[in-house]
Amino acid sequence: MAMTKLIIDGKEIEVPAEFTLLQACEAAGAEIPRFCYHERLSIAGNCRMCLVEIKGGPKPVASCAWGVRDCRPGPKGEPPEISTRSPMVKKAREGVMEFLLINHPLDCPICDQGGECDLQDQAMGYGVDTSRFAENKRAVEDKYLGALVKTSMNRCIQCTRCVRFASEVCGVPEMGATGRGEDMEITTYLESALTSELQGNLVDICPVGALTSKPYAFAARPWELGKTQSIDVMDGVGSAIRIDTRGREVMRILPRVNEAVNEEWISDKTRHIVDGLRTQRLDRPYIRENGQLRAASWTEAFGAVAAKVGRIDGKRIGAIAGDLAAVEEMFALKELLAKFGSVNLATQRSEGGPRLLHLQPDHCRHRAGRCIADRGIEPAPGSRRAQRAHPQALAHGATQDRCDRRQGGFDLHLRLSRRRHRFLERSRGRQALLRGGAERGEASDRAGRGWCGGPA
Repeated sequence: MAMTKLIIDGKEIEVPAEFTLLQACEAAGAEIPRFCYHERLSIAGNCRMCLVEIKGGPKPVASCAWGVRDCRPGPKGEPPEISTRSPMVKKAREGVMEFLLINHPLDCPICDQGGECDLQDQAMGYGVDTSRFAENKRAVEDKYLGALVKTSMNRCIQCTRCVRFASEVCGVPEMGATGRGEDMEITTYLESALTSELQGNLVDICPVGALTSKPYAFAARPWELGKTQSIDVMDGVGSAIRIDTRGREVMRILPRVNEAVNEEWISDKTRHIVDGLRTQRLDRPYIRENGQLRAASWTEAFGAVAAKVGRIDGKRIGAIAGDLAAVEEMFALKELLAKFGSVNLATQRSEGGPRLLHLQPDHCRHRAGRCIADRGIEPAPGSRRAQRAHPQALAHGATQDRCDRRQGGFDLHLRLSRRRHRFLERSRGRQALLRGGAERGEASDRAGRGWCGGPA
């Protein structure tokens, strides 16, 4: 990779030639304000807040759109000099901030973005306490984007992050800009509701309070919330999330950055499943009759399920367990299908995916067989963890005291005893018990997708 030398605020560094000036300045430790720029979106360069000065240049340049390879060296071949704190840069950023605040309303006391607003933070550094503009602020009609995203378009600064996110990440170009200059507005196609299942991320990437969460409106302030890191279990991705709580109540769920899994996005199901804890919690079974759901008792519900299942061949029923399915759930599912006489059971198996263990006693090979899915990342060959996790070490009542699962995010403690097979402990204080009943345990890896050795 070709490296280029730059002098940024008197500090000489080497950065790849593909970098932009903004990335180079951040690599040098300089803080560059921005509104339209986002690391995972294409470059727009329309907020002009990231201005820096290049020595020899007539005016400041937008660092997000200026490449390192575009910088000219000095007259004697010295590296280009960049200044991020010069009087010219400070005056230019203050001018940009003044223009941004011309039409921005003073909604901070009632805005849900308060405390997390990029415009608030940058106005503290580059804003002024008075405005030279005496004209009336423009008024923009709020748009309807659906049931999840609330709009206050008077606050919009036309950074177009939402437009680029809908097109580039969601893959559904439903948002765009109409008008020019002061008449520019962000809206959806024909002012229809958004259809993407990632639309909740628009709230996270909006640098102001133009797009906020409709279900979370006026619920809490960010400084009131306790923050806990966790893993999402609403889908098969296992996204990194942060759970914000106030007291004992879960208020919202936000994404965490995980480059290998979800980057910094989460699905709307993950984000809004918190409603199931209080406002939309299912507390009784329902039966669909003539296209309508009606409340029913548990006896009626189980009777309806039994009637439906009784009319089909049980051997044609199959089940697939994903990476995030708990051992108890998979075991109960296996037992249920065994009652139907079905052996169509499988777990998700991918390269570097979950390792499958099949525990099967000698004297009763099928009836007392137990299948345990070791959910996580395969250990590196030759490592201590690989030696501990080798199936030969688990045969005949051996003990695997600890399977260190730092990369997978939790520790799994597995002990095989002569009397029973147990999962004694998992991270986050959860305990699970897998009932065995065998005198001796014999462990062997099962290749392929099947995770049961035969009929139970």
